[in-house]
Amino acid sequence: MEAERKPIDPFITWASDYCKHCYTCINICPVKNLKFKKDEMFSLGKCIQCQLCMKYCPDFALEVVPKPLPKAKAKSQSETKAKIESQAESSTMTKPKARAKNSKKARNVAEREHKVH
Repeated sequence: MEAERKPIDPFITWASDYCKHCYTCINICPVKNLKFKKDEMFSLGKCIQCQLCMKYCPDFALEVVPKPLPKAKAKSQSETKAKIESQAESSTMTKPKARAKNSKKARNVAEREHKVH
């Protein structure tokens, strides 16, 4: 059964049933956003969405909404992904080119192997 999560910040939810009050999240937070008051966790409203508290919580008591990517970066990543997929698709359709045995790099590798043995 999933524990009830309480929103403590616009970006953070906390499951009190999972939390052992170990203070790992409080100590790891670079902006010192999280605090306990009695048995309740609260946010000071300074969350930078780095997700360190969520990643290091041994009890999975915190969830942080990931920071959205800037539009330019998101577009760049989607273009890169499309290019990689296109290359992968075309490489499976064509026969890989054979390496030239007499290339400079191949000769250097062969020389090094010969010197080692």
